[in-house]
Amino acid sequence: MTPFDYNSIPAVLVLSEEPFGLDNGFGVTLHNLFAGWPDEKLYVFYAHQHSKSDHNSGRRTPQIHCPVNAHHGRRYALPMLLGIKPQWREHYSRLWLNLHLKRFKPDVIYILLHSESTLLFGEWIAKSLKIPFVVHVADAPTFRNSKTPHILRSAAVRYAISEPMAREYRSRYDAPFNILRNPASIDYYRDVANPRPMRSPRDRRLTIRYLGRLHSWLHYESLRLLGQAVNECDQAGVAWTVELYGSADEADLRKAEVLNSQVVYCGTVSRETGIKILQEADLLVLPLTYQPETIAAYKYSFPTKLAEYLATGVPILVLADEAAASVSFCQEHSVAHCITSPDVHLIKQFLSSFWSEPHRIIEEAKRNPSVCKSHFGYESTTLMFQNSLCAAASSHSVLGLNNQYKPTSHSLPL
Repeated sequence: MTPFDYNSIPAVLVLSEEPFGLDNGFGVTLHNLFAGWPDEKLYVFYAHQHSKSDHNSGRRTPQIHCPVNAHHGRRYALPMLLGIKPQWREHYSRLWLNLHLKRFKPDVIYILLHSESTLLFGEWIAKSLKIPFVVHVADAPTFRNSKTPHILRSAAVRYAISEPMAREYRSRYDAPFNILRNPASIDYYRDVANPRPMRSPRDRRLTIRYLGRLHSWLHYESLRLLGQAVNECDQAGVAWTVELYGSADEADLRKAEVLNSQVVYCGTVSRETGIKILQEADLLVLPLTYQPETIAAYKYSFPTKLAEYLATGVPILVLADEAAASVSFCQEHSVAHCITSPDVHLIKQFLSSFWSEPHRIIEEAKRNPSVCKSHFGYESTTLMFQNSLCAAASSHSVLGLNNQYKPTSHSLPL
């Protein structure tokens, strides 16, 4: 990498739905995109409070919970006025902002969002501090506020998470949107000198694995269908086991009848263990919904884990409606088997075919890592993103609005 001047790196205020972490798509995306960026040059506000495991990224940068989509009752106005809460009815607390940023002076704001409230709050901070902001739309939000089109067009840079989302937003908001997907870390790629062994299913059960957070509205339907297909396969002497890893409510999984004798929940795992689990699976599953109303809101999104799945070179089964952006990508590049209707028979048919002809399906998946490197390249994606933040801060500095940042064309070491 090109040497760089530490003093030229802009200080970035990150406003995200989730903090840095390795247990959710937002956290993983932040972890990858800011690889090599000094902790002291970052400060994080995150909108949603989840489990403590969300903070397991190893970053030492401050991460502050800022509930900007909170209650609108009148009694919540006082905490905003006193600087205890950041907002109330789209009124924002300058006192809250000053208290949390008293030791940090950002040069640019990066907003990773799926809710309009996060976008509105980020734009208010940018105007208050007179600094530029960069927008990265992840899970497609529903934009209703009349100010949103102007806010999006005012951003220094706009990113969408998928090609369909970028096309839609370019047309809808008459503004350029670039595509920025989460890259796959090099750790997920298998050593080419140590290829994945070819194993026969005849003397053992084959294993299907999923690693990630589990949501009832997004994953349960497909997982129930998969569980039913696996049970029917088992009765026919085709032995599969489904292992689910990641954050989930096990009691809820049981109540929803996702778990059964062949579908087991294995809890959360470390990053290192998670990578090994994926690499050693026989088949990786990406379960999404088939419900029209959910797909309508989710179709432009792009699961973070898909890039990681591709990097492993393990065969992939995608269970989702054909309108999903992930299905479109997989079909266009022939990198997974997609079942686009909620049909147990089709799932059973594929699992039986895999059992009968594992060599063919495993051989087809060997091209997945090369496709991943082309479209989710870790180094190229990260450098492009980081340079865009530098350029945004640089252009602002050139205008004389922020004198503490010195423009540079150098890149950070990853």
